[in-house]
Amino acid sequence: MNFKKIITFITLCFWPFLLFAEGKKTFFVGRSLYFWVLLGGGVYIFYLYHINKNEKKEFFKIPFVRSLSLSLILLLFSFFAINFFIKEPDLIKSPTEAFDEEYLPVKDLNQKEDLYIRKLEISFSDPDLNFECIQNHFRIPQSWEENNRYYERDDYTLLNFFSDRLNFSDSAYVDQARLSIGLYKYFSDSLPSAISYFNSVSNRNLPYLNYYLAVTYLKIGDTLEAKKVFSKAIQINDVFYNAAFEEYTQLLEKYNDEEGVKKLLYTAKTEKFVPFQMATKFYFLNGDYFKYYLKVLSHSFKDFKWTGFLAALGIMLVWLFYIIRIDIYEKEDWFPLLLTLLYGMTFTFLAFFFYDFFRYYLSFDRTGSFWNDLLYCIFGIGAIEELVKIIPLFLLVAFFSEHLNEAYDYILYACLSALGFAFVENILYFDGDLAGIVQGRGMTSVPSHMIASSIVAYGFVLSKYRFKNFPLWISFPVFFLLGSITHGLYDFWIFKQVFPVFLLHFVISVSVWIIIINNCMNNSPYFNYKMKYRSENMQTYMAVSLTTIFVLQYALVAWEKGPSIAGHSLTTAFIIGGIFTVYYTDKLTNMDLVKGYWNTISVHSVTDKRRNNAFNLRLFFVRLISGDIIPHHFVGDKVSLSCEKNNLKLLTHFPHPINGEIIDRLVVTCKVPGTGNLFKDPYWFKLITEESISPGADPETIFLFRFSDDQPTFTENKPLLIHLYCFRNHHVKDDLLQKEDLRSLGKAMLRLRSVE
Repeated sequence: MNFKKIITFITLCFWPFLLFAEGKKTFFVGRSLYFWVLLGGGVYIFYLYHINKNEKKEFFKIPFVRSLSLSLILLLFSFFAINFFIKEPDLIKSPTEAFDEEYLPVKDLNQKEDLYIRKLEISFSDPDLNFECIQNHFRIPQSWEENNRYYERDDYTLLNFFSDRLNFSDSAYVDQARLSIGLYKYFSDSLPSAISYFNSVSNRNLPYLNYYLAVTYLKIGDTLEAKKVFSKAIQINDVFYNAAFEEYTQLLEKYNDEEGVKKLLYTAKTEKFVPFQMATKFYFLNGDYFKYYLKVLSHSFKDFKWTGFLAALGIMLVWLFYIIRIDIYEKEDWFPLLLTLLYGMTFTFLAFFFYDFFRYYLSFDRTGSFWNDLLYCIFGIGAIEELVKIIPLFLLVAFFSEHLNEAYDYILYACLSALGFAFVENILYFDGDLAGIVQGRGMTSVPSHMIASSIVAYGFVLSKYRFKNFPLWISFPVFFLLGSITHGLYDFWIFKQVFPVFLLHFVISVSVWIIIINNCMNNSPYFNYKMKYRSENMQTYMAVSLTTIFVLQYALVAWEKGPSIAGHSLTTAFIIGGIFTVYYTDKLTNMDLVKGYWNTISVHSVTDKRRNNAFNLRLFFVRLISGDIIPHHFVGDKVSLSCEKNNLKLLTHFPHPINGEIIDRLVVTCKVPGTGNLFKDPYWFKLITEESISPGADPETIFLFRFSDDQPTFTENKPLLIHLYCFRNHHVKDDLLQKEDLRSLGKAMLRLRSVE
């Protein structure tokens, strides 16, 4: 079947589905971009398959093709599943439809007032009926135009109706009349008169009386009197009980009335009405930490959503399996992994304590000032969250140190704690609209938590594995500060909405993170070149798992609001999610494993040092953003060595190709040409040949070489140019090897040979 027939076959297969979906009028509504991206991706894969000159059976084993194909299958499946099985929600009434009564014609409002007055003549002692009548009256505009005539509201009839009842002999009628006139005066902004009528009421327990008297006092600025009357409204359970509580608690806070707040908080019926911030402040400052945390927990999860929980869980699992898959040398038991994850979730709530300590004891909070907010983000957010996230690692060091038996373990467990923290934080964030926020936090916030915690944990690693005279009590504060700064800058640039600087900071942080991980893997006691790091498998995992985050957001929004609403949010998600997926798939999956090597962020690259290139600021930033890790996974490769045609001196010693194997990779100390400064070059390999070569007095079977190309890749029938060396002194240890210990044999060619 040729390429054109394949496309035709796919189109014919999907056409009935398109007709069916279009009939539902949901398929193309707001999500045509999604469909055409899927269709375009599928066509692109078949195009690549069609032009592939190699064996067709191997096509889908190419990492890029495999990643793209699986991602498209996942997207396609979710697209059809969501659009066919999730129904659109019922239409919600518009605000105009929902509140028709608020916008009745004036004629109808006047008729309602007449009806209310007739009812009041029968049931005047009904306070609710009186209040409704007054509210209806003030819905009528003071003046209006109708049929080219101007009218004014009749304020005399209703007020006169209430005033007539002041002369009744029944005290209950008189009190209700005084209350109604007071309400009338309040709504007409005659506040002193309203207070006079409210205070003349004998029955102080009448509904509406105390609340509106207190509100009137507030309007004229007598807050102390308003506070007293609001307290009375609460005691008698006035009609506006909740509103009275809200106003009353604000006045308690204004006057710093701790006794009043305490009375409300320690009474079961009233505690729930105290605002969260006021309640936690009182509990915190008075040392009642049990009540403090009960309030924190109840408030944090009051808007809990199962969809938000599923989103947080999915994001956590994506990154959890990523950091576990990196650990190729010595796999961890699941018990300490899950325990650390649980610790990270639990200690999240300790952060609230430190937030409030900074806020109430140090009076340190965001103010909008550049330097204040920068310091607050670093110390009031970054330092606090990094402290609570690193506690589980300290517990592991203290009680489960046997599980920390390689450098990467410290990074792994720090990331696990960060994932636990981010999981709880995401649940709190995912209590509202999920469109956009799920992918945003999954792509940047969660990795940022892991990056900052990894920087803090790197202090443990350097103290134990690299600098023996760099004790933990020195390294931890230094790297804790660096982690806090990294975390704080992430939040600061978001708060200031300087997104270009935010992105620059973030990608540099990712570059630092992958260097940290790579260094820890390089210095594992279990390091073995026979245990291959499969970057192509990691690329497939990252592509598919990050696509899953996108699909998860799409599915959950569709479940809550319907496929149409979910579809409308796809455009931005596609662009941003696609960029981050491609970036992470390349950035976080490539590692260059060199036993015992510690990479750094250097002003000059190894290539620059070899050639003594001048410093180039632009190239430095490119390396800083794109990373300085170039994979050279050649140890164990079976190769064929031949002499470069212009290397006549070496050609005399082996005129025909010789088979061999790359058995090791070494770090050689070299000198910068012209300056003599020393630097470590990790791009050297040890080669053993099946036949000996005699470039000198003695025959040799062991050689060293480095590739001429900075990013070498073996391809079929294409040899790579190398610089070949042999040992001057075979007694030099590999880890102390310098370039002066080697003798150059000139250029040679290396070809990957197929092994049956």
